Amino acid sequence: MSIYGLPRPTPWVWRLIIANAVVLLLLTALVPALEPSLLFVPKLSYALTHPWTFGSYMFVHAGLMHLAFNMLILYSLGTRVEERMGGRSFILFYLYCGLGGALFSLGLAALQPFLAFLLLGAVAIAALLAIVRRAAHRALLAVVAGRALPRRKTKNPAPRGAGRKSKPWPAG
Repeated sequence: MSIYGLPRPTPWVWRLIIANAVVLLLLTALVPALEPSLLFVPKLSYALTHPWTFGSYMFVHAGLMHLAFNMLILYSLGTRVEERMGGRSFILFYLYCGLGGALFSLGLAALQPFLAFLLLGAVAIAALLAIVRRAAHRALLAVVAGRALPRRKTKNPAPRGAGRKSKPWPAG
């Protein structure tokens, strides 16, 4: 079922949205002193003494608007990506992108410290955009070439003979 024509969130997208919302609620209402220890700081000395921040920073947001925007992007892009990749591949991809964002920021901090803080979360979103762009490019090429894209297999396909009947191919 869809909401206003939008696809229903896939399982991992839904879990990530809930996890991010719960973390924001906990950090703002119950344990605000914990937030600095969860943030990733792109300095080698800090990263080596706080290794959990390579993953925890992905769930820390600067406020409700920051969370809402990021979750909107995750919902709109992540749902389609998870549908194509499958749940297990999607969550691994999500975590790898987050880890890659931290590592990229750590490397960038050596060259330009100010940019490292700005680009930290954007790397994961850029990876999702790249996958969506690739899928859209493939669809456009198929339309231009006059071919239809292969349909995804459904879990419960209609039994043979249900729906529209097809005509046999002419002999010849």
